Amino acid sequence: MRFPDRECDLNGGRVPGVLTAPWIPHHVAMRRTSEDCCIALVGEVGRSTSCRIYDDRPSPCVEFSPSWEHGEPNPMCDESRAALGLEPLTPADW
Repeated sequence: MRFPDRECDLNGGRVPGVLTAPWIPHHVAMRRTSEDCCIALVGEVGRSTSCRIYDDRPSPCVEFSPSWEHGEPNPMCDESRAALGLEPLTPADW
Protein backbone atom coordinates (compact mmCIF):
# COMPACT_ATOMS: atom_id res chain seq x y z
CA MET A 1 0.00 0.00 0.00
CA ARG A 2 1.40 3.39 -0.98
CA PHE A 3 0.41 6.67 0.56
CA PRO A 4 0.38 9.08 -2.40
CA ASP A 5 -1.81 11.66 -0.72
CA ARG A 6 0.29 12.26 2.38
CA GLU A 7 3.79 12.40 3.75
CA CYS A 8 5.13 9.45 5.70
CA ASP A 9 6.92 10.19 8.93
CA LEU A 10 9.95 7.91 8.71
CA ASN A 11 11.76 8.39 12.02
CA GLY A 12 11.80 12.16 11.82
CA GLY A 13 12.00 12.56 8.04
CA ARG A 14 9.02 13.79 6.07
CA VAL A 15 8.99 11.64 2.96
CA PRO A 16 6.36 12.12 0.24
CA GLY A 17 4.17 9.02 0.19
CA VAL A 18 4.52 8.55 -3.57
CA LEU A 19 8.20 7.77 -2.99
CA THR A 20 7.48 4.90 -0.60
CA ALA A 21 6.48 1.26 -0.91
CA PRO A 22 5.37 -1.30 1.70
CA TRP A 23 8.17 -3.18 3.36
CA ILE A 24 7.11 -5.06 6.48
CA PRO A 25 3.88 -4.64 8.44
CA HIS A 26 3.46 -1.02 9.51
CA HIS A 27 6.68 0.06 7.76
CA VAL A 28 7.52 1.51 4.37
CA ALA A 29 10.76 1.85 2.46
CA MET A 30 11.90 4.17 -0.28
CA ARG A 31 10.80 2.99 -3.73
CA ARG A 32 13.51 1.85 -6.13
CA THR A 33 14.08 2.65 -9.79
CA SER A 34 14.41 0.01 -12.50
CA GLU A 35 18.19 0.31 -11.97
CA ASP A 36 17.61 -0.56 -8.29
CA CYS A 37 18.56 2.89 -7.03
CA CYS A 38 16.57 5.00 -4.60
CA ILE A 39 13.72 6.81 -6.35
CA ALA A 40 14.86 10.12 -4.79
CA LEU A 41 18.33 9.91 -6.34
CA VAL A 42 18.90 12.26 -9.25
CA GLY A 43 21.86 12.46 -11.60
CA GLU A 44 24.09 9.76 -13.01
CA VAL A 45 25.48 7.10 -10.68
CA GLY A 46 29.26 7.14 -10.82
CA ARG A 47 29.40 10.73 -12.06
CA SER A 48 27.27 13.11 -10.02
CA THR A 49 24.21 12.37 -7.92
CA SER A 50 22.15 14.06 -5.25
CA CYS A 51 19.04 13.38 -3.20
CA ARG A 52 15.99 15.39 -4.22
CA ILE A 53 14.52 15.11 -0.69
CA TYR A 54 17.83 15.56 1.16
CA ASP A 55 16.42 17.87 3.86
CA ASP A 56 13.52 15.47 4.49
CA ARG A 57 15.26 12.12 3.96
CA PRO A 58 14.45 9.27 6.38
CA SER A 59 16.71 8.40 9.30
CA PRO A 60 18.41 5.40 7.61
CA CYS A 61 19.73 7.81 4.99
CA VAL A 62 20.79 10.34 7.61
CA GLU A 63 22.60 7.63 9.59
CA PHE A 64 24.39 6.06 6.59
CA SER A 65 27.88 7.53 6.22
CA PRO A 66 29.89 7.05 3.05
CA SER A 67 33.24 5.35 3.56
CA TRP A 68 35.84 7.68 5.04
CA GLU A 69 33.46 10.64 5.45
CA HIS A 70 34.21 10.53 9.18
CA GLY A 71 37.64 8.89 8.94
CA GLU A 72 36.42 5.27 8.90
CA PRO A 73 35.46 2.81 6.17
CA ASN A 74 31.84 1.69 5.81
CA PRO A 75 31.72 -1.87 4.43
CA MET A 76 28.05 -1.43 3.45
CA CYS A 77 29.00 1.63 1.39
CA ASP A 78 31.78 -0.33 -0.30
CA GLU A 79 29.40 -3.21 -1.07
CA SER A 80 26.76 -0.86 -2.48
CA ARG A 81 29.31 0.85 -4.70
CA ALA A 82 30.70 -2.52 -5.89
CA ALA A 83 27.18 -3.65 -6.85
CA LEU A 84 27.01 -0.61 -9.15
CA GLY A 85 30.46 -1.28 -10.60
CA LEU A 86 32.11 1.55 -8.66
CA GLU A 87 35.41 1.49 -6.78
CA PRO A 88 35.31 1.94 -3.00
CA LEU A 89 35.83 5.45 -1.69
CA THR A 90 39.22 6.24 -0.17
CA PRO A 91 40.38 8.76 2.44
CA ALA A 92 41.61 10.90 -0.47
CA ASP A 93 37.99 11.32 -1.62
CA TRP A 94 37.38 13.48 1.46
